[in-house]
Amino acid sequence: MKLVIKEILSLFVLTIALAVSLFLFWAYSLLLDFFPWGNDKAYVIWEPLVRYFIVPGYLTIGCLVILLSKQRNYAILGFHLLFIGLSFTLPSVFGFDSDTDLKGRWCGVVVSVIAAVLTINDILNLIRRLGKMQSTV
Repeated sequence: MKLVIKEILSLFVLTIALAVSLFLFWAYSLLLDFFPWGNDKAYVIWEPLVRYFIVPGYLTIGCLVILLSKQRNYAILGFHLLFIGLSFTLPSVFGFDSDTDLKGRWCGVVVSVIAAVLTINDILNLIRRLGKMQSTV
């Protein structure tokens, strides 16, 4: 029973992580003319959100999951969260504030897509493990 609660809690955290990744994809894509809804001249006001809340959130939860995990599956999940958190710092390194910072804006789109795909993969693995647990009970 305790393991099922842990799986459901992990699923909840990953769902939030997926929502954040999809939000960041939308936000970075708003900064590019390549997308129909985007605009290269758009001004960025949400960079502090990424720097001070999203990245530290990913890093904190990733570290906690690694430190508290006794199984390899959860440690891998923690490393994925750490990787995603560190990769979300890349757009800031390249810069995405001004309309000439296309490299950082594209980096944000690519990192967000990779984060979403990795998170969806983790969610599907958790659902598969939950299904196996339910079938053995």
